[in-house]
Amino acid sequence: MRGFNSKLSIPQVLFSAAFAATILTIFSSMADWENRVIKFVFAFMVSMGGVMISKIIFKDEASNRN
Repeated sequence: MRGFNSKLSIPQVLFSAAFAATILTIFSSMADWENRVIKFVFAFMVSMGGVMISKIIFKDEASNRN
């Protein structure tokens, strides 16, 4: 988890944005979001999950040279 606080590269940002948008679009059509707080918490968790997955898939060369 040491590299979690580092900046994201462009491919990591694009992947995490596309991942979050896809998941949120699918769940938005299936769920009736009456409570905005629950929707916000779900969107935040999906976004953080996308960031973690993008860090695993697209490893940055600069962060590995410690």
